[in-house]
Amino acid sequence: MGLLDRIRTFLGTEKYPELVDYPDEVAITEVDVLNVHTAHITPDTKDIIVIVTLDERAFQLVRGTEEPLRMTLRDERPVTWVPVEQDGPPALDPTLGWIIPLTPETQAELRALPADTDQVELETINVGLIVEKRVL
Repeated sequence: MGLLDRIRTFLGTEKYPELVDYPDEVAITEVDVLNVHTAHITPDTKDIIVIVTLDERAFQLVRGTEEPLRMTLRDERPVTWVPVEQDGPPALDPTLGWIIPLTPETQAELRALPADTDQVELETINVGLIVEKRVL
């Protein structure tokens, strides 16, 4: 712990995590379902979970993402999944939409999920996924 960290701890000021940089090149795909909500993890904390609702095809794309991928749907805020080396929290940019960092551990967790997953709270990042199944 450095001197400034000790001073911040002593004064009770919070140290904010570093946010993910938005990549220069991003693949863009239009999806059928895309909605994002947030919720407090517990009522007495500032920590939130980002809950992304998406369709089955979009879920499969997220599971296999190795390059930055931006998902869009008409007037909904876009969600960009960004592979990163260093851990960081999901972030909401007022212009770019949601930016979700995917560490190698998060990518491995996503790949390990069953293809027919309908909902999951990821253990490696404060993100939950709800997969809407197409009804025929």
